Amino acid sequence: MGKQHKQNIDIEKFYTLAHSKIDKIEQGRRRFGRKNAPWFNPIDFWWVDENKTSQILAFFLDPSESHEQGDRYLKHFIKKFGLDFFTYNRRDKLEVQCNVPTDDGRRIDIVINKNLFELAIGIENRIRMSTQEQQGELEHYSKYLSNRTGDDYCLIYLTPAKKAISPDSLSVEERRLLARSMKFKHLTYEEHLIDCISEFGVITESVRVRSFLNDFEKTMRRRYMGEKDLEAKKAIVDLIGKSQKNLEISFLVSSSLPEVKRKLKERFKSQVEDLADKLKLDIKQESDRVWLKPKKWKNHYFSYAYDDGHIFYGMTQDKVEMNKNMFHGVLSHLNGHMKGDFQFSEWWPAHKYMYRNIDKSPDFWKAVKNGKAKEEIKKFIELMIEEYETDDFVG
Repeated sequence: MGKQHKQNIDIEKFYTLAHSKIDKIEQGRRRFGRKNAPWFNPIDFWWVDENKTSQILAFFLDPSESHEQGDRYLKHFIKKFGLDFFTYNRRDKLEVQCNVPTDDGRRIDIVINKNLFELAIGIENRIRMSTQEQQGELEHYSKYLSNRTGDDYCLIYLTPAKKAISPDSLSVEERRLLARSMKFKHLTYEEHLIDCISEFGVITESVRVRSFLNDFEKTMRRRYMGEKDLEAKKAIVDLIGKSQKNLEISFLVSSSLPEVKRKLKERFKSQVEDLADKLKLDIKQESDRVWLKPKKWKNHYFSYAYDDGHIFYGMTQDKVEMNKNMFHGVLSHLNGHMKGDFQFSEWWPAHKYMYRNIDKSPDFWKAVKNGKAKEEIKKFIELMIEEYETDDFVG
């Protein structure tokens, strides 16, 4: 038996065993779902935006709050992220506040201070990739905390992993100086905060509070890491850790995924190209992009784009158009027929995110294989060309 053949057999066995474990989890859900409702998450009923996330984090870091766990979360946070300068005892007064105003009217999302700013930890939370810092913003927050505390502080910038620090907000040189003196840290949801939330749950005595933390962790993992099923993930982690062979196969599979995704992107491009022929549209191509245009249209095209780990599709145009009102009818028509979520932007006056976190979730790639992604774009195009013979809808 050749080495390659044996490796193929090992891979098939691994996948068979993994499928068996996941299937057992699904059987357990079907059997006991009414009692434990594993998919129910009350946090799904409200949108966890930047302000809400800051409020939740501040709540747990405040020893006096109603979670009744005292300072165990604050102590863990300090230890985990190397904030050892922030020492205190029972006689000290600790305050945890949200939206703390600074000298020029800006606000820091969370500030933890001891004895009226004898020491302080500031947390600036930027949950959205598109939100830009103001000119000199992080530098201003750093100077504010320095002045209030006599230089005993640390400013934490909390963001998604792909969000970089703008040099306009904090220069590279200043950032290095502050980081070396432990006065500035850049933490991310994916690498730092989500694990911290999980660890908060482990050290919690209250069942009710632990349940909330677990739900909050699941929400964050789904949003930032594309994880939908923590039970299945744990089963696979246990399977991988059982043997050296399983570990080798897992790395082989992991290193193969980029090539799998590249081929599926090519397939998706071909699927969109096929729509040009079926719907009798003009086509323009560039690299991995395709633009489709109805025969009587002049300045607008149908296309898709990959954006910060997501994919969206819609109608784009030759030049920037700032007037959203010009496309009110188009947006109303699409949102009335395709479950909403179509939005306006200067270059994409009608666009919708098809799938998010495609690098961490299989949903988009499955939709390419089974043809659902192609069908969604086909439906969108048909709605547009049936309603608009020309693109004179802009005036």
